[in-house]
Order: sequence, then C-alpha cells, then structure tokens
Amino acid sequence: RAIIGWHQAVTSLVDGERWEQAISTLSLSNKYAAWRSYRATASGQEIYTIVCRENRAMRLTQAELEAHPAWRGFSAEAGRHPPLRGWLAAPLIGRERESIGLIQLSDKYEGEFTAEDEAILVQLAQLAAVAVENARLYRQIQAAVRARDEVISVVSHDLKNPLGVIKGYAQQLQRRARRTGMLDLARVDDYASKIDDAATRMMDLLNDVL
Repeated sequence: RAIIGWHQAVTSLVDGERWEQAISTLSLSNKYAAWRSYRATASGQEIYTIVCRENRAMRLTQAELEAHPAWRGFSAEAGRHPPLRGWLAAPLIGRERESIGLIQLSDKYEGEFTAEDEAILVQLAQLAAVAVENARLYRQIQAAVRARDEVISVVSHDLKNPLGVIKGYAQQLQRRARRTGMLDLARVDDYASKIDDAATRMMDLLNDVL
C-alpha cells in the first residue's frame, strides 16, 4: 500500500470459488484508522471475483466502479465497510495459471490511479503469488518429510518383530543341535513353521511398503 501510495489495501487468498473460506489481510492509513478492526467474510458475489475469474487487473475510478454492472456496493456490509475512492486490483496467479487470490487498492494519496500504478501492482502481485506458493510448497515438503519419517519408524518397528521371531527360533534350533547332536522332529517342524510365518509377515509388510 505504501509503495504505490494508497490509503487502503486488501490482500486475499482464496481456494477456487470458496470465497467464504478466503483469508484476507487489511492495511489502512491513518485516514481510515477507524476501520482498522474491520473484518468481514467475502461473499464471492462482488466485482473482485472478476479479477480472479479472468486473471486480469482492473482499474476503475469511483464513478466507473459504481457504474460497473458487477458492482453491488457493500450490501450487508455497507454501514461498516471503509468507503472507497477509486479501485485497483490485480490477481495472484499460481504456477498453473490458476487464481489463488488478489490484491485490491483504493484511495490514492494524490490524484487518480495510473497505468504505472497498475503495472507496479501487477508486479507486486506476481511476487506475492510466488512467495505464497513457495510457502505452500515448503509446508508440503515438511509434511512429506514427516510422513516419510513416520513410515520409516513404523516399518522398522514392524519388521523387527518378525525378524526377532526368526532369529530367536533359529538360535534355539542351533543351540539344541549343538547340545544334543540331534533334533526333535516335532520341535523342528514347529520352529520351522513359526519361522515361515514370520518370514511371510515380513514379505507382506515389504509388499505394503512397496
């Protein structure tokens, strides 16, 4: 807001058409200090949706804004919303060319908004979109790393159990053979069966992991 020299700025992030879940932040100069605590849920029915739907900037004087067919005032918010004086908006465009939100400005410090103001806002919106997407990707990477660590932990724990069974019964067979020089066939069959079951469990676990 301060870079371009405007009294009002709103930045919104939105997922598709779910405007009721939009996340917005408001920046107001001292001129609008009385509205700094203002918060409202986006309706998705106002002119700003055109910016996101068509992925293009819009620059309107106050008269053009009020004359625009998509302008419906503030409807239920009319008594609480800070008043506008002209309007400039630019979309936040993601890597796949989808809209992820927009930046809106109103009430320039001096004079009317210009094509240069629009160009600057479009560039700022591009930088903001990249920053937002990078932050989201970073969170996704962190989540993936946590999921990987959880899988490794679970797999290592679950694989150790059947390995312990295999090792335990194999060692018992070894000790008995060394001690007596002969083996009870019934016990060998029982141990072998347990070893086979444990090995099967390991194979199933490995297949699930793959």
